[in-house]
Amino acid sequence: MILGTNKRDSNQIKIPIDNYADQLVWYMTTYLDKVKFDTESFSVKASEKAKIGLRWIIFPNEKEFEIDYQRHKEDFGNKTWNIISHYTRCIMQLVGQLAECVIVDHCCNDDDINKVCMNIAKFMPNIYEDYSEINYEQYVAFSTSFKYIIYRDSISGAYRQYNVPDYNPNHTSKDIAWCKKENILTQLKVNLNL
Repeated sequence: MILGTNKRDSNQIKIPIDNYADQLVWYMTTYLDKVKFDTESFSVKASEKAKIGLRWIIFPNEKEFEIDYQRHKEDFGNKTWNIISHYTRCIMQLVGQLAECVIVDHCCNDDDINKVCMNIAKFMPNIYEDYSEINYEQYVAFSTSFKYIIYRDSISGAYRQYNVPDYNPNHTSKDIAWCKKENILTQLKVNLNL
């Protein structure tokens, strides 16, 4: 969430608060809207049974949920299992999107985490090693599903914001990528000749 910018430097953020909070809220809102729409289109009985199944799947150690599940599992038909499958996929997609927000945020604010993640992305043999062919300080993490790149400048300590070069809110893979801080159109390339 961006509350203001410095008048002298249009890229410097004045007050950074939870850099990707607005993205997380958007994911949650989209998910809840989808759940509301889907529950209205499913039968009430199948939805109620699916809730019982999902509670037990999510909280397998809760005896009360297990008892409810055992009592009703014989009544679970195709509709109920389709609802459970559908919601499980939605939940996993949401968790992945939240994880992406957290990883990008940590990469943009911690040089050590950024280095490790860049090494993982480039399939380097030792993810904790510094490789001379990569200038780690030059690159900042971003996702094409985010509108802005926000990172802390290691020299001044100020937060900076740039528009994402390949912004696409409907990007399906939502991979994390890196671009140069000084030239956001120059992206880190991965050598796939393993």
